[in-house]
Amino acid sequence: ADAEEAFHVFDRDGDGLVGLADLEFALKAAKGEKPPEEEVRKYIAQTDRDGDGMLNEDEYLELLRKERKQKADAQAQLRPGAGL
Repeated sequence: ADAEEAFHVFDRDGDGLVGLADLEFALKAAKGEKPPEEEVRKYIAQTDRDGDGMLNEDEYLELLRKERKQKADAQAQLRPGAGL
């Protein structure tokens, strides 16, 4: 439920899509500085299946799942005995 709530917070205009401006705003709020536009475009492109340059709710949730899996995989690599 938290991810769905976050989507609706990021979707500031309520159009059901999170676009470049929405993500730039959210990332600036989280990190204190605006990220490079190209970095945000690449971030969106990871799961932008329809190629519209925006994330619908399903695409956004898929992106979060990918990020969580990458973090979990990275943490697993750092544990003693990993890869043995």
